[in-house]
Amino acid sequence: PQHLTMSFGLSLELHYADYYGEGNWNLRSDLAHPTSFEHEANGYGISIAAEWLITMAEHWDLIFNANYQNWSTDSGTDRKFLVDGGTSTIRLNGVDWDSSSFMVGAAYHF
Repeated sequence: PQHLTMSFGLSLELHYADYYGEGNWNLRSDLAHPTSFEHEANGYGISIAAEWLITMAEHWDLIFNANYQNWSTDSGTDRKFLVDGGTSTIRLNGVDWDSSSFMVGAAYHF
């Protein structure tokens, strides 16, 4: 008879990043287009992932996966590009981003 086998994995990552973002405020007639602003800052983030693998049959695995990420920056620069060619630069207070995912999958090995 086939026995279920299971394995579990866990990872933790720490990241340091240079954040850069730009955008187009298309409804603002006082700003340049297509690039209306840019952001720059130094940041950091963590990523945590867990995976549970269950071998169901000779060629079949069932996979459960969970991921979480949290990224933040220190204060940086917020630069706006004006329609007349000038710029306006102020302090960027910081940028925060969170993400989580849960996945279920199956794998067939041949």
